[in-house]
Amino acid sequence: MVQLDLPAEQSGKSETSGQIPQLFCDYDANGNEIARYAPQGFQLRQQYDAMDNLVRQRAGNEPKHFFDKHALQATGIDAPTFAKLDRHYGYDFAQNTIKSHEREERLDFTLNRNGQITEVIENQRLRESYRYDENGYLTQRHIGLARYGQLHDPLQTDYDKQPQIVQNTDIYQKGNRLNRLSDTIYRYDEAGRVISRTKHPNQRHERHETFVWNGFNQLITFNDKAQHQWHYKYDGLGRRIEKYSERDNTTTKYIWDGDQLALTQTFKRDKLIHQRHSVFHGWELLAQQDSYQDKQTTHYAVSQPNGKILGLFTPEGELTWKAEKRTLWGICFDWYQFKYPNPLDPEMLFAGQWLDQESGLAYNRFRYYDPETGNYLCLDPIGLNGGETPYSYVHNPWDWVDLFGLAGCKPKISPEQFQAYKKLKDLGLSTKDAAKYSKGFDSFSQFKRVVGGAGKGNAWHHIVEQTPSNLTKFGANKIHNINNLIKLPHGKGTIHSQISGFYSSKAPFTQGKTVRKWISPQTFDEQFKFGVEQLKRLGWNF
Repeated sequence: MVQLDLPAEQSGKSETSGQIPQLFCDYDANGNEIARYAPQGFQLRQQYDAMDNLVRQRAGNEPKHFFDKHALQATGIDAPTFAKLDRHYGYDFAQNTIKSHEREERLDFTLNRNGQITEVIENQRLRESYRYDENGYLTQRHIGLARYGQLHDPLQTDYDKQPQIVQNTDIYQKGNRLNRLSDTIYRYDEAGRVISRTKHPNQRHERHETFVWNGFNQLITFNDKAQHQWHYKYDGLGRRIEKYSERDNTTTKYIWDGDQLALTQTFKRDKLIHQRHSVFHGWELLAQQDSYQDKQTTHYAVSQPNGKILGLFTPEGELTWKAEKRTLWGICFDWYQFKYPNPLDPEMLFAGQWLDQESGLAYNRFRYYDPETGNYLCLDPIGLNGGETPYSYVHNPWDWVDLFGLAGCKPKISPEQFQAYKKLKDLGLSTKDAAKYSKGFDSFSQFKRVVGGAGKGNAWHHIVEQTPSNLTKFGANKIHNINNLIKLPHGKGTIHSQISGFYSSKAPFTQGKTVRKWISPQTFDEQFKFGVEQLKRLGWNF
């Protein structure tokens, strides 16, 4: 069980005023979160299949007064009893999501052999259709159902003739730079960064927007269609710390906890008018607390597996904000309608992405993502190490995420990989390199080249040895992983020499074999546990 405590709410209008909001989380034996609940009544229950895939989310409130809990359970109604969100997921044999069903939105997905979604069907009607080239880039996109705010309606007779993306050679320039999408034209500088976006060129209602970059590939100025300017600032680690609008005289400041946004402050004419605390579990938003001059509110978030927030709930379990319907790549269906911004909107798209209303882009730590195109505005900072398509987002945005704008991964990052990332950061690696090598290294020499030596009088030691059989069975990334490597004193009589000698010796329990040969058939976890036990026996303190 995990307990989360937040500052007490100050609003005098709430029954929970003055109380410290608490959120509790329960997990099953496999580490899957199965329950999240608050004392005031909020509950989230989650179920998983045999492959640890999320198959159901049910969130709302559980009555605390005037109800017989056991009588309610006898009715067969799943907890929480009064659910405001009840979503079911389904998967194919390759563990790709093929359905996401709830009362308001029943989605089914069709995928190609590359695991890319080609069709999104809602309530048995085609809503979105996509085609890709051999590199994985979008080449065709048709979106629309008239009742959602028409983008392009597949029910029209001229559906196939509409001016959407048609040919790869027409829409992509050299280096896979997007040239046009429908009637929007993109232009780039010599560094491969988008510097202008023109919608409806050479027409009366032409919209021309420009982007200005610094020498670190960071967007510093955005000019919208009316030539209103937005300016952006970054710290020495490349994290965005400020956004400023000249027209509105509004400044937003961002305070970070490592690579996660912890506090957002909004100033109007240099006066603080709003601040928001964001609390994450891994890369999933758990809670947000909004503070104004006269009140403070706490809300708990429920997200789908790719980090997209589905809704915000009060501690009592009331749904107070629900996400707008968006396409597979993140376009809002009601893009054409003016709406006043909802003050509760977390302004997040997918995991690690923060939406900018002024540009429609999402800030993704090292790059900016454009949901209109499914691409980033600049090349991947880590080149082809981030994937074979240096401009595109992940190949399947429902099942994959890109937390830093560097490389795609499954949203459910293993605790081991996250632990490796933190260890590499502690050793002085940049965020880019720590993320890149959190899965391990291709060789021990690469590990030493990137991480460095163990220091004078020390040596790097593999807890699970780097024998040929282990490398074949477990792979180089598993063996040459920071989680499997520690620094030990090196030299005659040290623990390093003792443990090496022990593995080369014969012990009473090894049936005449050396310890190295005796342990070789065992699993990685068994060898790791054995290695740690022997190091502790020799006096090493973990």
